Formats: sequence, structure tokens, C-alpha cells
Amino acid sequence: MASRVAFAKDRTRMAELEAAYRANLAQKGKADFLDLDVRFGFHDPTSGKKNTGYWTFGILKDAGIHVPGKRTSLGLERVPQPKPQPQPDCPMQHMEQGTLELTLEAGIWVMMVGPAGSGKTTAAKVVADKLGVKFYTQSICAQSSKADLQGYMDAKGEYNGTPFRQAFEHGGVYLLDEIDAGNPNVLTVLNAAIANLEYMFPDGKRVVAHKDFRCVAAANTYGRGADREYVGRNKLDAATLDRFAQLDWDYDERFEMRIAPRADWTRHVQKIRRAAENAGIRKVVSPRASINGGKLLNAGMAWGKVEKMILYAGLDDASVKKIKAAAN
Repeated sequence: MASRVAFAKDRTRMAELEAAYRANLAQKGKADFLDLDVRFGFHDPTSGKKNTGYWTFGILKDAGIHVPGKRTSLGLERVPQPKPQPQPDCPMQHMEQGTLELTLEAGIWVMMVGPAGSGKTTAAKVVADKLGVKFYTQSICAQSSKADLQGYMDAKGEYNGTPFRQAFEHGGVYLLDEIDAGNPNVLTVLNAAIANLEYMFPDGKRVVAHKDFRCVAAANTYGRGADREYVGRNKLDAATLDRFAQLDWDYDERFEMRIAPRADWTRHVQKIRRAAENAGIRKVVSPRASINGGKLLNAGMAWGKVEKMILYAGLDDASVKKIKAAAN
């Protein structure tokens, strides 16, 4: 059995020990030092002596790999983690934010097309904040009806409005989210309104669009139907698509570094994102992974556990191995 000092100087063995330690954290949610002592030859299970995990605990603690933490009332071990590092050289907004604002200012409606979690909703809200107007958002799906967009008259003869009506009549930025998930026939209701800036609503009132009305749509596809990642998307009517300028809204990794709480974790997420793509694995690795994973790390969750929950959730072992191989 090697001494603790000799073992700590052996870089190969230390790398193996750290890997086993992090694997235990990921699989068991805790550092199983008893198991590590046996696996790395610091305890003979046939000796009859009780194993305490003393040796590997000391080695990892001295190396700064394991930082003893406190247990919460839920029994979770919170390991202190470094706080987020400021990234002053990263941009304050998405690289296409200016294009979005300029297009809307010109009175042209925009359909932002990009992957999940790329910040499309946030970008539309930023426009509303800069204009000093209200922000309205409405998500639609295949079951959404014309009434969801234009409102309806109820049994009492009273009109029930919608976010679209509010923005159209009183001003504001209106975001039609998940537009490519909607029924294409229903969406044609908006064609005349957003093209002519005038619309007859179900209460019989013909409304001229407010001068501060802005219409934005967000989609994961270009309206040509489902693809490999977004299988629930519909093919949109050409007349609807013609009402919008289409703006590519991809992940902006420099902006992602600005908004995520942990630079080290964010770099890792971006590396895994590229690895998954190169390995041909269909997995959305959005900036939400950077933001949520960073929060979990700062709350004291182990790195391996965060990887399992945020990056590899839903993937089989073979796909995870392919991604890790592509990342190395």
C-alpha cells in the first residue's frame, strides 16, 4: 500500500482517484470514501478492520479536490463553490438585438427563428422596455383557435379580449410565441391585421392599430414543417410567412457568457453542445443549461450531478459516451 504522500505525487493515480471520486458524486450523490479506500488499495477488506475512508478523504482534501461542506435540513451536502466571475469583455445583448430593433422601428414585423433557449422572448421584452411600452406574449399550439387571437363574444353578449387585441389597440410589443406550433389556418386571422394595420374584432369594432404596436413572432423552424429536433412543428401558410421578415436567432455564446452565473460551467456547456452536434446526437444544449447548471453549482451541488441532471438527462449511456469522446 502506497503512502498518502507518495500517492499524492503520482499524477496518474491522482487523476484516476479524482475521476472515481467525481463518478461517485454523480452516481451516488455523495463522496463514498469507504469505496475509494478499497478500490485504491488503502484498505484490505479481508482484514476484518472497519473501513472509514480516512485515507482517500485526506488525499482529496489536501489536494483541494474535496471540500467538506455542511448538510442541510434535507440531508444534502453543500460543497462550497467558487462564485461567478464577471465577464466584462462579453456583450450586453444578443448579437442580433440591434437588427431586431431596427427592423421593428421600420414598421416591419419580424419572425425570429432559432433553437430553444436562444433568448427570443427576452429579446422581444427588451424591445418593449426600450420603447417604454407594455409587453404582451402569447404561446400557441395546434389546438389554439381564432378566439384565442381575436377574442370572442360570450353568452352574456360581452366581449372577451386577448393580448393581441390589447397590444393592437392600445400599443405594445406583441410576441406570438411558438408560431410554428400553431394551426396554420387559424394564423391567417392575423394576416389582414398585421398587413393592413386595421381589423374588425368580434365585438363589431373596427380597430386601427396603435402607433406603438409592434408584432414579433418566435419559431424554432422556418415554417416549412417539422424537422429532426422539432417534430411537433407545422407547415405555415405562405401568406402568413410573407407578413414577417425572418431573422436567424442562433445561440450567441459570447452573450451566453455574460448572462450565465459560472464562466467555467458555461465553457463546459458550450464544449458539450459542439460535441453533441459533432457526434450526431440530437440533444438541445441551450443557454438554459449554462444558467441553470451554474445556479445549481453555486448552490453547492456536485459537478457530476449537475452534468447528469442538466446535460445528459434523457440520453442513453451510449450517447453520453459518444458526446464525451467527441468532447475530448
